[in-house]
Amino acid sequence: MSAGGVKRTMTKALASFVFAGCLVFMGQALTGAGIAAEHGAPKKAEKSEKKTPPKTEKKAPPLPAAEGGEGKIGYSDSEIQLNGMMVPIKTRNGMNYELLTLRLQLAPGETERPACWMAPIVHEKMLMYLHEANLSSDDFVGQKRELLAKALLDVAVKTTDKGYYSGVILVEETSPPLAQKSLTLSSQCK
Repeated sequence: MSAGGVKRTMTKALASFVFAGCLVFMGQALTGAGIAAEHGAPKKAEKSEKKTPPKTEKKAPPLPAAEGGEGKIGYSDSEIQLNGMMVPIKTRNGMNYELLTLRLQLAPGETERPACWMAPIVHEKMLMYLHEANLSSDDFVGQKRELLAKALLDVAVKTTDKGYYSGVILVEETSPPLAQKSLTLSSQCK
């Protein structure tokens, strides 16, 4: 091996060693700072102070929902609006395709992230269900509309095998606009 080759090999080895040392140092620094911050390490001046019993704070009552004046119990206000679907509908003249937009209501708790990840898959399963359902225009009116929404919720629950969703809404022109959080979720979960 030539002198230039040895020099390049030594330089690469030294750079790798320095990089590994930096990673170890940064890991220790971050871990130490994280532990101190996580456990609320007291300042040196606070160590000498006399300990007092912790004060119990009263929690504020939950804020009422903006509409109706009462908060929902057991339901989340977050929704994911899916992209529109072209759904075949039986008519006298054969088949027509109409645009259908759905909103998935999220279940309460920490379900936003997994529900968001599953939304495209649920969307596809619902589209497959709607194409096989042999729907007519009567299925979008009155009690049949509610049954269709319940059937679509069943599709969502069977697809995920989890309780990520608490309801399905068939969006109409008169449906209220989405809240900001739901708009953000809808744009991210596609």
